[in-house]
Amino acid sequence: MPRSPKGRYWIEPLGGTRRGRIRLSSDRFVAIAAARQRSIMFTGFEEKLHILAENYIELERSLLDIALGQLVWSGSSWTSFQDENLLINRRLANFLSSAKAYDDQVKRDLIKTLGRKDSRTGAFLAASETLAKEQFSRRIMGALRNYQQHQAPSIRGSTYRMRRRMVSETPYVVHTFTPLIDVHSLRRDGAFEGIADEIEALPKEKIELMPLVSEFLDGVAKVHKTLREAAAESLRGWESLLDGVLKQARRRFGKVMGVSLVSETGAGQRDETHLFEDLVKRRNSLERRSMHLGTGTLARHYVASRPVEESPDDEPRGKGR
Repeated sequence: MPRSPKGRYWIEPLGGTRRGRIRLSSDRFVAIAAARQRSIMFTGFEEKLHILAENYIELERSLLDIALGQLVWSGSSWTSFQDENLLINRRLANFLSSAKAYDDQVKRDLIKTLGRKDSRTGAFLAASETLAKEQFSRRIMGALRNYQQHQAPSIRGSTYRMRRRMVSETPYVVHTFTPLIDVHSLRRDGAFEGIADEIEALPKEKIELMPLVSEFLDGVAKVHKTLREAAAESLRGWESLLDGVLKQARRRFGKVMGVSLVSETGAGQRDETHLFEDLVKRRNSLERRSMHLGTGTLARHYVASRPVEESPDDEPRGKGR
């Protein structure tokens, strides 16, 4: 909202002024409006990470569904395998597109709102640059996204396997569906122009997709955690200010769902934005939900609904449902 020396600024309950209003100085109004804008921006960052993680879940879930279908149904054909590869390519495209959107949009919003020289912006840019240099999965995922966007689907083959496992002297058969990256075929198509030497040095012509996807997501989340840490003090300040405004409103108006922040210029132009408790709480909720991402261990975890090989160190963890 523009700041005007001739403007009037106040807070009123959502739904009108029947219970009065709290007048604000222009400086306090601008501070509240800025805190609200920046809090919403960082909530948006959490939502972008959430979208990326949800696309990862959908990709993993599709692999589990395919493996389960192979277990239950018979009569798979070449056409059904092609359909499955198309599904994996679609899920992968969603995942990689949301990763690109996260990088581009967070960078843009930080620079636009805080400035390129701001310490929080700098922390994000430095962490992203370091990850791009250190993490092979980030470079190959970037190449696959570019290839899928401009040329063709990148997953051209998968393997379906059955393996016997003994658990407590009981035989089990594990069914897996594994999408593969045919790196040398894709290299011949020009998919890896920026990382051709790294691809050429790989010992196998085909490599598994999902360990790279998991490592890549963990890397994005690690960069995100760096941004959280860099902005933590600022976020506490913004959210404390907004929480204080809501508490002041409750003391003045009683129980309210939220408040309107209103400015009125000398020309009679009225601008209004809303502030309510869930707006402040949502970022913290999203942050808690993704707290396990970014630890560097995602690629070493997988989901199973049946027993796997037992270890002497195995202990039950979590709660039954």
